[in-house]
Amino acid sequence: MKDNKEVVFMDVDQYQLILDNAQVGWWKADFEERCYICSDYLISLLELDGPKISIVDFFLLIRGDYRDRIANEFAFFKGIGIYEQIFPIKTCYGYRFVRTKKFINVKRLPMAS
Repeated sequence: MKDNKEVVFMDVDQYQLILDNAQVGWWKADFEERCYICSDYLISLLELDGPKISIVDFFLLIRGDYRDRIANEFAFFKGIGIYEQIFPIKTCYGYRFVRTKKFINVKRLPMAS
């Protein structure tokens, strides 16, 4: 019988392959540097030179008629902890509607034994 950890956990490369094939990307906000750190899929989709994009440059990729609303909602997000929205963003394929879901990463509590 296999160890439960083997059955439940895949390595990072397997998760990345699944996400890339599903056309799912992720980013992590770095508020000290005022940038987003993007996954490989987003680097390719947004035609970035590296994993970081400034918050300002990211918002400039959002189509103009959505920009103010999304900026206001992103600012409000800090107070609610979770946010989901669909909006057009400039990609290597032109403007495409993307679904974004943001959440505050809360450290997991240790499991009781």
